Amino acid sequence: MKLDHLLCQFLYQQKKLSLPGIGTFTADASFNYQQDEKNKQPIQGIHFDNKADQQFSEELIAYLQAQTGKMRSLTISDLESYVMLNKQFLNIGKPLYLEGIGTLVKTKEGLFDFTPGERLTDRVEDFRSEARPLTEFEQTYSNTSQSGSSRGLVIGLITVITLGLIGWGAWFLFQHSSQKETQPETSAITIDTLATPVNLDTATKAYQPDSGIVSGIDSAVAVASQPPVTDSTSLKFIIEETNSKARALKRFNQLKELGKNIRMDTRDSSSFKLYFLLSVKPTDTTRIKDSLRIFYNSRIRIEK
Repeated sequence: MKLDHLLCQFLYQQKKLSLPGIGTFTADASFNYQQDEKNKQPIQGIHFDNKADQQFSEELIAYLQAQTGKMRSLTISDLESYVMLNKQFLNIGKPLYLEGIGTLVKTKEGLFDFTPGERLTDRVEDFRSEARPLTEFEQTYSNTSQSGSSRGLVIGLITVITLGLIGWGAWFLFQHSSQKETQPETSAITIDTLATPVNLDTATKAYQPDSGIVSGIDSAVAVASQPPVTDSTSLKFIIEETNSKARALKRFNQLKELGKNIRMDTRDSSSFKLYFLLSVKPTDTTRIKDSLRIFYNSRIRIEK
């Protein structure tokens, strides 16, 4: 339903239509809405005055609300846009045609000259957009509304995607933070229990890769798992020394998880030693030391 149709119907019913910034249309006693439909003569009894109210009348706003079902704010916005665009057309010399009312043209003196048009005979509910070509305002307003709707849809979509990314990022950071908080920094073993060598019943289970470089580890494991020999000696093969308790416990736990028979010793909580206690023959000491050095990539020291 077109806005100028509704304005025309309002004028027919209320006998007055004031458009701020343009002027006021009035219908006097000679105006006959029920005249013969076959009569195509110009409308009689409608006049125009360049003076207009400063604001839209409450009756006009209520009438348009009832016909369109829009909120008050949207109705006023439609009226303001209608007046603003049509006034621009008038100011650049284009005539403003109001169907069922007449035509306005701006004169050299800056006033609007009114020519009555033909009567609008259709009822409000019978109006169809295809019954006549769109006015310049309707074309402009329709394009503006469609582009505004498209922009609104794009903005809404971008907003949803942005909120989704923010939510995903917050969830990821929360999960990452939770994992850090729940991971134990050290095992339940206290430093007091590590003051003496940790005694384990099982023998050392050395990692056995395919490479032959660490074959000496196999020999060390075999020696540790066999009954002590009369000419063997128990030696500490120290693979790491550190002053950091956290570093020592972390390395100790890593090797224990790999099944290594690693032990740890400390003195006055300032120095920590990670070592293997192996019973070896004096002739095998150098070979086992070299194998451990290659395997753990660290400097190996031996203590009794």
